[in-house]
Amino acid sequence: LGNTNVDLLDTGSAWVTDKNVKFNNPSDWKMNEFTKPPNWVNNVWNLSTNADNNGYQNEELIVWMRTAALPTFRKLHRRINHTGTFANGLPQGSYEVEIAYKYP
Repeated sequence: LGNTNVDLLDTGSAWVTDKNVKFNNPSDWKMNEFTKPPNWVNNVWNLSTNADNNGYQNEELIVWMRTAALPTFRKLHRRINHTGTFANGLPQGSYEVEIAYKYP
């Protein structure tokens, strides 16, 4: 496939109850009253290009914030978009994952 990018979905990874009950954006969302942690690149209300996946309802943030039940765990970051070339999964081959480390 050469240098084909694999599209990843940033939704569908958090528990439904976490997204709909536990983690909610304030009803009186006053963005100018919030500040981002010093090492974050974006403010919490600007974590995704998808408006329904922003703020404290951002699924990547929810998964990261969920406490693990056991000392050994994995957390799902993104899911493969199973359409087009990848409708049946990843074809056999070599893949590279580029990770940007943004913590001091």
